[in-house]
Amino acid sequence: MSNDERFSQVESAARRLIEGFFDRISGERLGGGAIATHLARTFEKLVDEGKAQHTNYYEVHLNPADMDHILDTEPDLSVRLSKWLPELATEVGVLLTVPPEVSLVSDEIIREGRLLIRSEIDPNREDNKTRAHSRKAVEDQMREMVRSRNAWLIIDGKHHIDLDQLTMHIGRRPDNEIVIESSTVSRVHAQIRWRFNQFSLFDMGSRAGVIVNGERVDECGLQPGDVIQLAEVSLVYGEGREGGQENVADDDVEINPTQRWRRR
Repeated sequence: MSNDERFSQVESAARRLIEGFFDRISGERLGGGAIATHLARTFEKLVDEGKAQHTNYYEVHLNPADMDHILDTEPDLSVRLSKWLPELATEVGVLLTVPPEVSLVSDEIIREGRLLIRSEIDPNREDNKTRAHSRKAVEDQMREMVRSRNAWLIIDGKHHIDLDQLTMHIGRRPDNEIVIESSTVSRVHAQIRWRFNQFSLFDMGSRAGVIVNGERVDECGLQPGDVIQLAEVSLVYGEGREGGQENVADDDVEINPTQRWRRR
């Protein structure tokens, strides 16, 4: 499945939520729905960068003519955007440490019909004083979500590996969380990451690529039963307490001193 064929999970969730929060405004002027869509794209980028959980301030810069139109038609838009963004985060499984604030800014530099979104962690907000504690609480919640998923991989039909971390790298290099000793596998071949309330698989620029169910992918949300090919090594992704463990002998898998799995 190519990037062009995949629909963004964040944008898909945004489209579902927009209808309940924003009215459709006729004409070519920017309205709440269009601004929310752009905000969702900014949020998705922050998710990919690992910053979405703690970003608490968003500025939407608009041409003065568009700003006047919005103040006339949707005067409470900034408040509704501030309420809508946490709903979007919940929909895609992102736990925010602090409630975000969305502000609209009139900016003569912006062309009419266009917008610019700036995002930051505002150090002046009172709720940032507890951000370090909140971040740990959020990470603990995410780890609990990972544990409750009971996800695993079967490598070459016999090696069972529990997926119990938020991020795991797969490759030949010994400092990967999942080490595969095969000359056909790249040093850091792929990454499995907890994202949008599920595990996703990412190609880390490998030579042989990452194949899921017969199709080469750059990234892919994993579903139980997915068959993954890393060069000559075959993996199957699964979830639940049952599946694969009973067929794996204890001496098939070695745990190194740093608790990383190693395939013999």
